[in-house]
Amino acid sequence: MGGQQIASVGKVIQVQTSYLQFPLAAANAVVLLAVVLMIIVALNRLVDLRKENTSASVTARLLAHAQALLAVRAASAGQPAVTLPPRPG
Repeated sequence: MGGQQIASVGKVIQVQTSYLQFPLAAANAVVLLAVVLMIIVALNRLVDLRKENTSASVTARLLAHAQALLAVRAASAGQPAVTLPPRPG
């Protein structure tokens, strides 16, 4: 069974190890690891996860989305909007 062959970094490293080119495969793996770590660091600097994803803010956003969804469904059915009970605490 044939198919389109798509080269990826993981596949390149696998082929290099299958041809016993361990130093080259290890160097490529280290470069891949460095690139992934740089992406993670850049995203962490861009978005402060401790501030963004506190459980209270996530819960508040989910409740707001649920309230909006209920309002849209009620409006499309021609019924009065249903409101969610207030959150305790």
